Amino acid sequence: MEPDRKQTARMTRWVLIGLLLSLVLLFVFEGPRAFLMTTSGYLMDADIVGLRDYLRSFGSSAWLLTSALMVLQGIIAPLPAFPLTLVNALIYGPWLGALISWASAQVAALVCFYIARGFGRPLVDAIFPKRHLDRFDAFFEEHGGMAIFAMRLVPLVGFDLVSYASGLTQVRTRYFMIATGLGQVPAALFYSYAGAELAESPGRAIFMMSAFAGFMLTLMTLVFWWKRRARSG
Repeated sequence: MEPDRKQTARMTRWVLIGLLLSLVLLFVFEGPRAFLMTTSGYLMDADIVGLRDYLRSFGSSAWLLTSALMVLQGIIAPLPAFPLTLVNALIYGPWLGALISWASAQVAALVCFYIARGFGRPLVDAIFPKRHLDRFDAFFEEHGGMAIFAMRLVPLVGFDLVSYASGLTQVRTRYFMIATGLGQVPAALFYSYAGAELAESPGRAIFMMSAFAGFMLTLMTLVFWWKRRARSG
């Protein structure tokens, strides 16, 4: 399955242009730089309420800013995406919040995918520990493209790791986006619903999110255990 080299080169150029323009905005203009520093602080502290109130202050453009942050966190590994899903739900409600989180995550995944595909393994090796990439490689080698879908279903697996690592494989872009899109639906819906509950019942929301993560992890473990057993038998 040979990737389309012309499409890869074209998309990589656009991604690079976008990254360069973003860097220009950050270094030349004080506003974007201050926004990034402030939101990064909220994200690293997992201060959901503080981030919600800060983004609400931008009015009707808040969804554009949360979408931009979702894409940015996909590129910059240390920034967590999970709080952004909760914030979108708190601002826009569970359904619209889920749609915003899901759509922006798709863009983030595609950007990371093309960065890895265009610049290759040395760049990805510089971002992630080798042991994590080796585990993905082994899992992908055993299960093929289905591994991407399975990893998207489990919220505990790093979103950006899967996106970057997938770009190093021979999987087609279309399949990667379908697997990512379908795999993200349960988490986007469930965590958006839990996020909407966060303001009224934090304890219940945290329990729901933890239970969902545990359930999906257990389910995927059982499915692949059964698949491996059936293959060996």
